Amino acid sequence: MNWQTICSEMLTYYRNVFGHNHMFLVFCACLVYLFFADKERRKTIVLPSVLLILVIFNPVLYYYVWNKLLVRVYWRMFWILPVIPVLAYTMVHLVFSLKERAGAIFALTACLLLVMHGGSNVYDGEETSFQTATNTYKLPQEVLAVCDQLTELEKEPRAVMDGTLYCGVRQYTTKVKMMYGRDANGYIKKIKGKRRRTVRQLSKDKPNLKKVRKYMIKLDYPYYARCNDKDELNGFTTVDFINAGFEVAAEVGNYTIYRVVKQE
Repeated sequence: MNWQTICSEMLTYYRNVFGHNHMFLVFCACLVYLFFADKERRKTIVLPSVLLILVIFNPVLYYYVWNKLLVRVYWRMFWILPVIPVLAYTMVHLVFSLKERAGAIFALTACLLLVMHGGSNVYDGEETSFQTATNTYKLPQEVLAVCDQLTELEKEPRAVMDGTLYCGVRQYTTKVKMMYGRDANGYIKKIKGKRRRTVRQLSKDKPNLKKVRKYMIKLDYPYYARCNDKDELNGFTTVDFINAGFEVAAEVGNYTIYRVVKQE
């Protein structure tokens, strides 16, 4: 157990949720203020919030519980923190606790400036996972393009989708029948058999394409949409797929749609 690695992972999740803003620190400051300024809210707001912080930001619980129960979605735990309600309540409490009008106006202005300055653009920074929407579906445009191309090849194509695609495909269309989706990552239920073996092969740096083709034929999934970046990174070429029994069905942006060639 490497505690430094564990804390580093937790910090990465934290930054992906809060970006590089200071709202969580402001949230903690609000809890300190309420603890001393509003005794009635200690049990209903302050103590429950502190307990949640201790539970969520606990490296021991992260290692033994959250990282196992919440596979790759530990960041959703941060949604439980009542950051916005606490900030709003604290601001109102502070303003109305000041009897003088000038003092109340000054406090309100200071709070608003603190919130505005403490925030950040979620699209900025190298570590952000947010992207600006390019269509009404709020999905990567290439997801839509790959799906549209597949449905041109067949009315209801059965396909193996790249890991960069399948989460978006399920939100865009039901016409594309995927061999697996988020269940490949352990969501909802674990996949088994040839589907699982396919996932394991394609998760490797250099999968055995002949085995992948065999599983696709057995399960009747003739199409495979793959990101070209992976091929460039791992040294694959179109020739490798052709030699393994595939053919190029279409090129869509940075993706290639391969089709299994069934030998007579």
